[in-house]
Amino acid sequence: MGDYTQFLSQKGNSISPEDENYIQELLEIASSFRTFDAALDEFIVQKGYTGNLADTDAKVRFIKCKFDEAGIPIEARVLKGWFQKHTQAEKRDYAIQFCFAFHLTLDETRDFFRRVYL
Repeated sequence: MGDYTQFLSQKGNSISPEDENYIQELLEIASSFRTFDAALDEFIVQKGYTGNLADTDAKVRFIKCKFDEAGIPIEARVLKGWFQKHTQAEKRDYAIQFCFAFHLTLDETRDFFRRVYL
């Protein structure tokens, strides 16, 4: 389990529904979770992206290049939406194709679905 996930799990386990301010504490923990695009940023950096994380077009080109190299068609506008909408890929199929495009192992794919494509 990654440090981030472990940290949030420990925080979640430290509160109880019987606590007087349980709802407030739970909302604080929930607000700590990363958006899909933030998790995706971390992933592409681990996979070799060295550009500016604020440059959405560069990130899209990096990912699109991986899809093209793997022979998997995807429209750049779909990829761009992942970074602009702050939501996960609309279709699970895209996430699966993403794993193939980056040549992820089974363990890496499981980790991607657990940490990025929540």
